[in-house]
Amino acid sequence: MEENQIPTSNPTVPESVSFPGAMPPAKKKSNKWIYIVIVFVIIIGVIAFLVFKGSQAGSEEATTEPTDLATPSQTVEPTPTATPASVTKDEIKIQVLNGTGIAGEAAYLVNQLKPLGYTSTTTGNSDTSSATATKVTFATKISSDVVTEITSQLKSIYQSVETDTSSSLTSTDIQIITGLRKGATANPSSTPTPTPAQ
Repeated sequence: MEENQIPTSNPTVPESVSFPGAMPPAKKKSNKWIYIVIVFVIIIGVIAFLVFKGSQAGSEEATTEPTDLATPSQTVEPTPTATPASVTKDEIKIQVLNGTGIAGEAAYLVNQLKPLGYTSTTTGNSDTSSATATKVTFATKISSDVVTEITSQLKSIYQSVETDTSSSLTSTDIQIITGLRKGATANPSSTPTPTPAQ
C-alpha cells in the first residue's frame, strides 16, 4: 500500500498556486516610472534655476542701467554754444553796421558795448538804410552767456531785436545791424550819408 500513497509535498511545484477565479499575484512595478519622475524633477529644477538666475541678472541690469544713464547726463550738459575758456570779451570780434541811415548809430552802439567789456569792434554801413528792427547774428561758437548779455543790452536800447546764429560768420564773431532806438522815428530822408553815418 505504500505505492498508492499520495505524496504530501512536491518540491518542484511552487507553494503559491493560483486557483481559477482567484486574483493573479501583484506584479512588481517597473523602475522605468521612477526614472522618468526623477528626470522630470531635474528638468524642472534646471528651468527654475535658470529663471531665477535670469531674474537676478535682470534686476542687476535694472539697478545699474539708470546709474549708467544718469552719469552721462550729469557730466554732459547740453550747452547751446560754448566760447572757449581762453576767449575773453575783449577778444570777441563785433561788427556794428548802421541800418537806419541816421548818422552815428553804429558808433553809438559801440560806445554802449564798451562798458560791458566788448572792445574789439568795427563799424560800417549796412546795405539797407531803412531798418526798423535791430538784427544780431552770433557765430555758433559764442557762449550762451554772451548771447544773453548782448541781446539784453540791445533790447534795452532798441525798439525791436531779432537774433540769429550762423556758422558762416568768418571775419567776425557777432554782427549787429542797428534798427531804430526806443523813442526814435524813421529817418525822413531816404538817402543815407555814406561814410559819416557810422
